[in-house]
Amino acid sequence: DLEIEFPTTPITEKTFKPIMYGHPFILTTHPGALDRLRQLGFETFPDWFDESYDMESNDGRRIELICDEISKACQKDLDINLIKDKLEHNRNHFFDVQNSVDIFNNLFTEMLKRDK
Repeated sequence: DLEIEFPTTPITEKTFKPIMYGHPFILTTHPGALDRLRQLGFETFPDWFDESYDMESNDGRRIELICDEISKACQKDLDINLIKDKLEHNRNHFFDVQNSVDIFNNLFTEMLKRDK
């Protein structure tokens, strides 16, 4: 099995803001960010968006894919009720005190590893 290791930057408050407010999101950031969120227990929205952009290592191509997904989303009649459970899960998961501490500690540990 070939495992691809992408260089990443920490997930920031800009990523968590839509989660806190119960909004769906497309992330314009480093490759693997959606996967990292899923590892932290959050749900993403492959039922609304083609999330293959998350694994694109070429920055220019990833931005093109993200722009395409945003354009497609703007042309669709998206029913928020289809993802309401995911939005609620993400919000509750974020505001769970122990989970928030675990997420912070995990992200802080990752930042420290990069500084070495």
